[in-house]
Amino acid sequence: MATVILKKLTLRDLCGGKLAMLKVAEKGQLKGTDAEGKETIQPIGRWVPLARIIGHVTSVRPGQSDNGPFIELRGSFKGTNLDTGEIIPNCAKCILPNTVGDLVFSAIQDAGGKPVDFAVDVNVRYAESAAVMYEFQCVSLQDAKPADSVAAIEASLGLSKPALAAPNDPPKIANAPVSEAPAPAPTPEPEKVQAKGKTERKVA
Repeated sequence: MATVILKKLTLRDLCGGKLAMLKVAEKGQLKGTDAEGKETIQPIGRWVPLARIIGHVTSVRPGQSDNGPFIELRGSFKGTNLDTGEIIPNCAKCILPNTVGDLVFSAIQDAGGKPVDFAVDVNVRYAESAAVMYEFQCVSLQDAKPADSVAAIEASLGLSKPALAAPNDPPKIANAPVSEAPAPAPTPEPEKVQAKGKTERKVA
């Protein structure tokens, strides 16, 4: 799983250009055969996971490009390509489909301009009638809400890396208190004998 470092996060940066996203959409094509046994493709396919975006938004800036208006989100963002596993972390800017940008913009307005968080999955499907032959679907993993951190959002969604399993044997602790063993039964006093100038004890 590769990690890429960029200053700005877009679907193009994360998932490639139109041809790359069309290839993902084509994985959801519904194929069959006609009466003559020839392969047919349904005009609408099934949704295929494309990307996951998690963001901590501190401000927004509307913009305009050759492709139309957009909303640039600023803050801290992490993107995951759900088809390849590639990750783009720690981006300071993010431009997403307007359906997402509009929702985040509205959430910031509702919060009085204060930072908000969001998390969405972007799916794609083959659509013969679309200009690029595919279309997007954005699924919110959580409603945009007052700000937290990207790591905290992942943890709340159960997306963070699980902790390692505890070892089978508990760790040994130095200087741990040891319970006292029961006192031994009294034994007869050993008889003293003299040997080589030393006193030794002869055990009965």
